[in-house]
Amino acid sequence: MTDPTKEEAPAAPNLTLQDLTLVVQLLQVGAQRGAWKAEELSTVGALYDKLVVFLTAAGVIQPKAEAENT
Repeated sequence: MTDPTKEEAPAAPNLTLQDLTLVVQLLQVGAQRGAWKAEELSTVGALYDKLVVFLTAAGVIQPKAEAENT
């Protein structure tokens, strides 16, 4: 039996590589749809570039040169 006076600890934050891949896809869709103002594009692009480099290093996505050859 569990003690009803004890509170359960909140779940630890959980962010997966698949979540980050989804963010990359959302950034791509937002860019295609013109979701950002011109002055926001460098910030969005910098985030996109960081995510792509990270996910490529993690092996989740293929480098562009390899992706174009397959």
